[in-house]
Amino acid sequence: MNKTILENEYITRKEFVTTTREIKDVLNIVKSSVANIEARINTYSDMYEINKWNSNKLANRVSRLEKHNGITPPQELLISGM
Repeated sequence: MNKTILENEYITRKEFVTTTREIKDVLNIVKSSVANIEARINTYSDMYEINKWNSNKLANRVSRLEKHNGITPPQELLISGM
C-alpha cells in the first residue's frame, strides 16, 4: 500500500486486488485486537456493576445498624450518595 493514487490515475485489476488483500490482512489483524478490547471492557463493566451493587448493599446494612444502635458517624466517614 505504498502507491498513492492520483485523482485521474487508473489502477490495474492486479494492483486493486493486491491493495485490497493488504487491507483485508490489516483488518484481520486489527479485528482480533478490537474483539479482545471489547471483551475486556464488557468484563470491567460487569465487575463495576457487581461492585456497585455490593457497595450499595453494604451501605444499606451499615445505615440500618447505625440507626438501630443510635450511632451518628463522623462526617468524614459518611458514604456519599447514601
